[in-house]
Amino acid sequence: MVHEDGNGERFKPGEVTFVSFYAVSTKDRKYYGSTFESGRPFQVRLGYKSVIEGLDDALSMLKRGAVVTAFIPARLAYGAEGVPGALEPNTDMTFYIEVLDK
Repeated sequence: MVHEDGNGERFKPGEVTFVSFYAVSTKDRKYYGSTFESGRPFQVRLGYKSVIEGLDDALSMLKRGAVVTAFIPARLAYGAEGVPGALEPNTDMTFYIEVLDK
C-alpha cells in the first residue's frame, strides 16, 4: 500500500538510501523491530544483501520520500529458519517503510 509516492527516479542497484521502518509478523502482528525507537534510520545499499530480500525488492521499486506498507512473504524474509528467539520459521512480515531524502 502506497501512502506517499516520493519523488525522482527509482533506486538502482548499488545506490545507498536511508530508511525508517517498523516490522511486525503479518499473522499475529507481533512486533519484530523498528528504527523509529532509536531515531536512527537504517542505511541500505540496494542489491548488496544488507537487508532481507523482500525489503531490498520493495526498495528497488520506490523513490526518495516514499512511504509504504509492504507485505513480505516468509520466503523473501527469514524463510524456514526464522530468527531464533524472535521470529518463528515461515513467518510472513509486514513492514511500514519511510524512504528518507538523505
